[in-house]
Amino acid sequence: MPKKVFIHVGFHKTGTTAIQESLFANSKTLKDLGTTYARTGKKAAHRAAWALSDKTWGWKDRGGVKTPISEWQKLLRKIKLRKSQVIVSSEFFSELSDEHLSKLALDLKGMDVQIIFTIRPFSKMLSSSYQQYLKYGLKASYEEWLRDIFAVPNKSKLSPSFWKRHNHAKVIARWQRTFGSQNIHLIVVDENEPDHLYRSFEEVLKLPQQTLNAVNSVGSNRSLSHAEISLLLAINRAFPASRSWPDYELFIRNGAFRYITDEIKLSELDERLLTPQWALDISKEFSKKNVEKIESLNVNIYGNLQKLLTTDVAVGENSEISEISLDVAASALLGFQKKAVLRKYSNKEISREAFRRLKKIFKK
Repeated sequence: MPKKVFIHVGFHKTGTTAIQESLFANSKTLKDLGTTYARTGKKAAHRAAWALSDKTWGWKDRGGVKTPISEWQKLLRKIKLRKSQVIVSSEFFSELSDEHLSKLALDLKGMDVQIIFTIRPFSKMLSSSYQQYLKYGLKASYEEWLRDIFAVPNKSKLSPSFWKRHNHAKVIARWQRTFGSQNIHLIVVDENEPDHLYRSFEEVLKLPQQTLNAVNSVGSNRSLSHAEISLLLAINRAFPASRSWPDYELFIRNGAFRYITDEIKLSELDERLLTPQWALDISKEFSKKNVEKIESLNVNIYGNLQKLLTTDVAVGENSEISEISLDVAASALLGFQKKAVLRKYSNKEISREAFRRLKKIFKK
């Protein structure tokens, strides 16, 4: 009997981090039950997905790094060496092209490959996706970004990867052509029934119920308030062109704003980001066509596809914020961590600075 390999390929912003946290926290239990959770990073297989898709992490022309194919090969070796069934998870697998999928299928030839998608209403992904791109240095306001992604069908100048990730029916169809309808599992995430995500994963993996559950991790990675978004947007617009992606990732993305989202709780009084009605109207029409296409693919569905037509998000026009509270500013400043700086900077940069300081000391 061929080895079963389950690949959870996303989509982005559909509870992927939550399921990865649960799989990681329950790795030993899973192993005892005959399932290995294989990964290349601490809790997911992002680096393997980046390597397979030939993706550059960061700004290509300002210090971004392309992940070597050896990261995928490393994961592939783990998969082949395990006697048990294996599950891997990274929402970045959803961005693979037809060419990349062909390589994936070839590398896993002879195995029983099962693909798991998680999906939620498209309208609910707009504000969260915008915030993710903001943390990548985006300099456009929410309204400007929305007009860009909807201006030309399936294209975006500001965020080229958006439609690669979120034209859900098209992505599922691509994987269906490669692996077959019977091997595609689509879980509809229901925010009113949070356990549905975990119970559905257990059903697909044939695990006992209650094997997977929500994990109370240190970092919540919550959404940003409108004031915090305004601060990040101002930082992005002011961030010097002479500074590189490693600087931005260290001090802004993983420094100030990782601290804010992981350590500072939102107040009920904090103003949330609002989505204009015109954008929701467009997203609703897109969702209808998306659902019809997905239904025609005859994949395995867990949950109610009609819930993807939901548009119950905060609607309105965002006020202009020119001032922020001292608490928000203080939280951003507290994001600096000395250990993170030493880990992130390259040996070459650290050595150069150490040498400069030594010369200065000996001159005295």
